[in-house]
Parts: sequence; structure tokens; C-alpha cells
Amino acid sequence: MKSQQEWILESLEKHVDKNGKLLFENFIHLPSKENKEYYKMITNPVSFTTIKDKLGPMQNKPVDLKKELATIVENASNFNSRRSAVFKEAQLILGVYEEYLEKYKQMKEIYQQIDNFMNKCDSYEILDDLPEDKVETPISLSMIREKHGNQEYTTLAEFEQDIQLLISNTCEIYGSDTENHKAAKELQTMLQEINDEVVLDQGDDLEEITIGKTSYKIGDFVYIKNPEDDSQPTIGQVFSCWQEKDEKSEKQGLNVCWFLRPNQIVAKQNTKFMLQEVFKTNHLERYEDSEILGKCIVLFYRDYVKGTVKGFDKKDVYVCESRYNENAKTVSKIKNWVQCLPEKVKNVELDLELYPTPIVPTRAALGQEHVQPEPKRRRDEDNAPKFTRDQLQKLQNQRPQYHVPIKGPMEGKWYPTPPVNVVKRNATRHSLEYLLHMAKKKKTVVAKVVPKVIVPEVQMKESIPREEQLDALENVLAGFGDALFKDAVKLKQAIHK
Repeated sequence: MKSQQEWILESLEKHVDKNGKLLFENFIHLPSKENKEYYKMITNPVSFTTIKDKLGPMQNKPVDLKKELATIVENASNFNSRRSAVFKEAQLILGVYEEYLEKYKQMKEIYQQIDNFMNKCDSYEILDDLPEDKVETPISLSMIREKHGNQEYTTLAEFEQDIQLLISNTCEIYGSDTENHKAAKELQTMLQEINDEVVLDQGDDLEEITIGKTSYKIGDFVYIKNPEDDSQPTIGQVFSCWQEKDEKSEKQGLNVCWFLRPNQIVAKQNTKFMLQEVFKTNHLERYEDSEILGKCIVLFYRDYVKGTVKGFDKKDVYVCESRYNENAKTVSKIKNWVQCLPEKVKNVELDLELYPTPIVPTRAALGQEHVQPEPKRRRDEDNAPKFTRDQLQKLQNQRPQYHVPIKGPMEGKWYPTPPVNVVKRNATRHSLEYLLHMAKKKKTVVAKVVPKVIVPEVQMKESIPREEQLDALENVLAGFGDALFKDAVKLKQAIHK
């Protein structure tokens, strides 16, 4: 890992404002030598580049980085007008320096944790090389080790995201009975242990603080202002209390680990939740005392079914049996609740007011109208995907939409098989109207061959073939029903003979 001074100096060079513009670009290099007025007024010119030269490997003298930066501020203030952008930018340098100094301390702890994790991964050589053509975003343990060696991970969230991707790819490529799959699951357990130990360290650590008339200490569960929905405050557990003092003000607050409600996570459609269920996350957030609304309590499922805690209304008692991974968007059951608690309260026994008999919490699916995004994050280094309200609704309610056209009253009718009462007949050679016309026009007498059958009068001309005459007679009789049709066939056979 780079030295503290080198890392802070590089961070200052890359620091941008809210519009993405380099904030301290004017201080990276010294003004041009042609600016004689500047060098006439400034006897000790300093820039980020000159400081970097003093920090080089060939320099043996110690460098006081804060003092060097203070010189830059002083030079800019003396040479530039108070209304100029350079003057205003210079006044921000030392404040940003203090922020990066604190962030470096956190990064040092993070890198120590990553080092410990990667040392344990030495026994998982089976994950060093994975097929790259079977997954959308290939990654391997050797690639993660190389990125860590190049100090590409600036936050634990970035490292965790790559490990989660490695686990997901391995489980996708290999079956559950393979050594690769088992190794991936062991990595997931190890990663969870690291996350449970992460604690923010900002300001002076205190055992407890008092907000209004209420005291808050490590291990307490609290309500926090939720800008998305005032009626559903964010729920969190206090991992540390802090206090900051300077010449102008004094601030205090809490570092809190989020517990998300069912409508703030991404879950499968029709997943059933308990009425007061929440999900533990690994996200720690810093809040000032003005954002703390009050206390609540979160019980592990095994304790929740046995009893309740005195001093809390039923609406302020929540149950938790699972943790939510914000990067992978997955839910997993908590096996060891004590491991999820702050170090100082792991051995504290819970004072439960037991029920006569254990209860069985009811579960129900979450309605679409209740979906809302998770609380807003504060830290820039957290690069987890963020979802809008509409995106969350689409993720939790993915149903295929089929277009069903509206048809007229007869357009949609169809038969899987022909109706049974339809008799298949050969096409007629002459229409029934034509035959009836001929029967009325020509007077003919047909001998009574078949008893009890009345035959229409048809002219039997010699010019018409006898076979066609018999067919015409058969068609005429067919129009009167099935019974006469059968008789017509018999008549045709008799005449033919």
C-alpha cells in the first residue's frame, strides 16, 4: 500500500467538485516562469508536483505534508484577490486534506482485512483460473489478487463486489457437488465474517451520547429520518457513537448499521414476509443527532417467537432471521446472530418477557403499492447499484404482458374437430334451384319403384346420359333429409339394374 502522504497527495490531485471538475488543478504545477510578478511576490513557491519530488525515493529528509499544503494556501491567498476562484479553491485544500487523512486510516484497516482474507484464499488454488467463455463477466481469484496488489481497491465494497462475482460465476459454471462450488461457498462465509467485523471510526469514540432526553449507546436499535418516506423511518443498530469539536461548533452522532424492510429489498415475486420483518445489511452510515428519531428493537427470530422486550410497543418490535447482500441482491439465513452484533454487546444477555407458549408469525406476500427504494447513501466510495422506485417495482413484479386482440362475435369461434352431426357429401353437379325449375317446367311421370317414397317429377330426356339423370334425382331427394337420401340410393340402384 502507498504511503499516507503519497496517497493523500494523489487524492488531492484527482479530487473533483460536484460538476466533475478537478478542484485543485491550479495547484498541481507552479505558474509559468514568465509570470515574473508571481515569483517576485512569492519567495517560497510550492505545488503538488514540488511536494511529490520531495517525497521521492532519493530524498531522505522528512516532509510535513500539512505544512507544505498550508504554504500553498498562503501563497494563493497573498497573490490572488479574495473574489477570485483560485483564492476560494485554496481555502478548501486543508479541509479536504483532513478528510483524506481520515479516509486513509479507514483504508489501512480495509487493506489489512483484505490481506487477511487473501492469505486465507491461498488454499483455494482451484479458483485461480476459471473459464472465461461461459460467463458474461469473467473473473478469477488470481485476477482479484493482482488488483489488490496494484492497490486498485479503494473501498471494501469494491473488493466485496469482485468476490461476490467470483462466487456467482463459480456456482453458475460448476454443479453443487463439485469442489469448485464448495470452495465458492466457503469464500462466501469468510467474506461475511469480514463484513460483520467492519465498524466505522469517525470522530472521537464514545460509549454513549444523549440526544434530547434519551441516551443512545452501542448496540441500541434506532429510527432514522428517511427522506423517501417520513412514515417509514430507516431502522439501524448503533455500532459506535462519535463527537467532533472545533473552534466554531460541536457535533455528535451515531454510526449505524442498516436493517432494511421487505419493501426496500429486491426479492422474488410473491415472496412471503413476516409482518414486522427486517433484513440485516453490512452498510454502515454516519448520522448526526438531529437525524435520530427514537428507539426501537430488533429481535432474532428464535427470540421473537419466545417473547418480547419490556418498554417497547408492539409496533416498535421487529424480527430478523436473514441478511441481505446489497451487491448480489440475495437473501440468506443468519446462522449466528451474535456474530452480527457489535463487539461490545456480543456477550450481553437479552431480558425477554416470555410468552406462555411460543408464537408462530404469519407470513404474507408484499403488495406492489408498498415497494420503495432503500434509504439514500452518503459515502462516495459505496458504488453499489441504486434503483429508482419504478425499477424496483419492475424487478419485483416481472410478469409477461400478452396482447389479446378484441374480435367480433363470430371471429373467435373455431372447432377442434368437426361437429358429429355433419354428414360429408359429394359436391352436386346441378343446383337444387335448377332441378326444381326443370321439374316444374317439364311434366314427367316416374314409376313408383320403392314403396312409401314420393319422388319429384323429373323429365328423363334421352339426350341426357342416364347416369346424370340418376345423380340429379339423388341430389333432389337428399335435400329432403337423411331418410329420403337413403331411399334415393336404393331407387338409383333399382333403376340401374
